[in-house]
Amino acid sequence: MNDSPNRKQLYNRIVYVYFCFFSMLAAQSFSLNIAYGAAAFFSISALFRMSAFTVRTQSGPPRRGAVKAVFAAFYTVSAVYIVVINPLLFPHGQAAYAAAIILLLFLEREAENLLLRIQNRKRALKKRDIAFTILPAELIFISAVASIAYFGGTKMFAVILAGAVIAMAFSFFRRFAYRDFLHEFDPLPISPDIKHVRSAGLYYGMVITSGAAFNIFAFTYILFIMFTGAHDFLFDFFIVFGGLSLAYAAVYTGTARFVNSPLIQRIGKNAAFVTGTAVAIFAVYIFRDSWFKGALMFSLQTALLLLGIILQMTATLGLKEDVLLVLKLYDKTIDEEALKQRTARLDFWTAIISETVFLSVLLLLISDPVLYAANVADYIKYAPSIGSSLIAIPTVFLFASLFYSVRQPLTEKFRRRLRQYAELIKRGVRNPDMEKRLVNVLIKKYKKRVGVYIIRAFLKRIMYHTVTGKENVTLLPGVFVFNHGELYGPIAAVVFLPYDIRPWILDKMLDPGQITGHMYEGTFGKIKFLPAFIKKAVTAILSPVVIWGLRSFDPIPVYRGAAKSVVKTFRMSVECLNSGDSILLFPENPQDTYGDDINPFYSGFAELGRLYYRKTGKELAFYPVYASKKSRTLRIGEGVRFDCGGGRGERQRVAAELETRMRGLKRMEEQEI
Repeated sequence: MNDSPNRKQLYNRIVYVYFCFFSMLAAQSFSLNIAYGAAAFFSISALFRMSAFTVRTQSGPPRRGAVKAVFAAFYTVSAVYIVVINPLLFPHGQAAYAAAIILLLFLEREAENLLLRIQNRKRALKKRDIAFTILPAELIFISAVASIAYFGGTKMFAVILAGAVIAMAFSFFRRFAYRDFLHEFDPLPISPDIKHVRSAGLYYGMVITSGAAFNIFAFTYILFIMFTGAHDFLFDFFIVFGGLSLAYAAVYTGTARFVNSPLIQRIGKNAAFVTGTAVAIFAVYIFRDSWFKGALMFSLQTALLLLGIILQMTATLGLKEDVLLVLKLYDKTIDEEALKQRTARLDFWTAIISETVFLSVLLLLISDPVLYAANVADYIKYAPSIGSSLIAIPTVFLFASLFYSVRQPLTEKFRRRLRQYAELIKRGVRNPDMEKRLVNVLIKKYKKRVGVYIIRAFLKRIMYHTVTGKENVTLLPGVFVFNHGELYGPIAAVVFLPYDIRPWILDKMLDPGQITGHMYEGTFGKIKFLPAFIKKAVTAILSPVVIWGLRSFDPIPVYRGAAKSVVKTFRMSVECLNSGDSILLFPENPQDTYGDDINPFYSGFAELGRLYYRKTGKELAFYPVYASKKSRTLRIGEGVRFDCGGGRGERQRVAAELETRMRGLKRMEEQEI
């Protein structure tokens, strides 16, 4: 799949913006409020868009049909109000002329589509055929606009005529270069039912809300700058259109450059989306008064917003191929064409939501007697208040996109795992455990552990660590064996170990009914200088926080006692390893307590090597890791591989060798200090 932004999409955005400006110009030429021209444009555009989409997607669930009917009714009523009712409420003899010119824009487009489709059925059209087919329609449009402008008595006849010629030039190039008429009215196939694919649904939410925020920001800036009226209308017209075109080009160019950059690859696509959203929200909040404070503050806010939008678009573009892999995991018959159809629907709904917001705002503006009666000079007084108020609307969509992205389980870890699974499928290799893990996380309702990111982000700022010995890790997945060192070892391990891991944690620490008693007995109850009631109260308060933090790391519960429970721990561990995750465990026998010394190791955990080999036929490596509180270092030692031909004493050998190597790492640490 192509990972570069679509030039056709960029060009269509620029043409769309120009047509909006041309509609505002038509209103201005007949001494109407520019908001009236924009409102007429968006109402007619949305009505034509929804009608075409309804014709192309007649099948589908009744609920979707009801949604389309509601939108269509809203656009129809809006168009009737703008073209018929509003001129009666605010009498203006030339409103009909402006509305006719705006309507002609869309009628000419539909006429071009119809003519090109008819000609294309007869024979495959060459570029010369396209030119000869659409030129007459465009000349008729220009003539009609000229006639309306002349008989309407506008003082800007030459300007309107020039604007119409430019509009047709834009339209001609679009037909000539991109041949977008070919699929304009093709029925869209039934969209794949992805309501059960959680990660795909969240991705579509991210795309629609972030795209709508981008569109509404652009619309807000247009209104603000046009309302300020710093110069005459035509000067502002070309300055704003040129600036907005450059902004769109910057976003698309930046997206193309960023999508495969090392930075994005390192932090991950979803993390880049969250970062971009946060930057945009930060820009809105910090510079919320920039509309009143001049060009510098306004420019800073704009630059930060563009950066945030570029990061968002880069992330959604990069995730597109991964979403296709998820859909193939859900339904093996889905192909790339199906995803393209889904993307077409995403573009449609993004435009529909954006235009609905535009139209709602403009209906309020043209229905306000004070604002409607204001002249261009008076707009300067209203513009900052309108701009600072309207910018709250796209901010709502930014928060919605942040909500979707934070819940998105398609993190960098699972993107890697998904691609690994896809490679296995290509080679004809099946891995049921990996498939089960991916299905549970990416398709089913998986509760993403946001806590792990919060904990890591916080602790990395106050517990800087160096990881050495990564060259010793030659076989993954594996088992990382840490020293406990009281609470220090577990915290350092889950925060700084640079591998995909799931820790072994005692089941009582994950059970809300047992954690309080276990924590009191093992930790707080041993504090001698506090009264019992305080120790119990502190334990009760901290228990929910501790269990939330532990569950954030997606742990494997360790059961003790009944053989059936112990078997469950090992079964889950082998499935974990076979799905691609490594295991983190702390095998020290606590004796009285954990401390700086290394206690003797249990040996039962080493049975994982035999069970893993029995299921996969592969060796399992165990890596000793010594966490040093003094030097803030994690030292990874050479791995110990489980030899399935080693007999009954192999468990003890592996445990003893790991303990010896762990003590050797500790001695190295002491010598360096």
